Amino acid sequence: TNAFEYAGHEIVNLYARKQLNAQWTLSARLLNVLDARYAKRADYTSFTQQRYFPGEPRTFFISARREF
Repeated sequence: TNAFEYAGHEIVNLYARKQLNAQWTLSARLLNVLDARYAKRADYTSFTQQRYFPGEPRTFFISARREF
């Protein structure tokens, strides 16, 4: 049984993509917009007690794609 609970979390992510023409596409992602502190995983063991594994901070990605 699960005797321990982690309160959970909510994060906000954004994604946008723009087709420039027949060959080029630009895209951008912003993860964890509000820069929330959260655990992507939490567990409990008799040896270490509670363990929390931190989630990613605010992260920005941008890409350009060309199709031939």
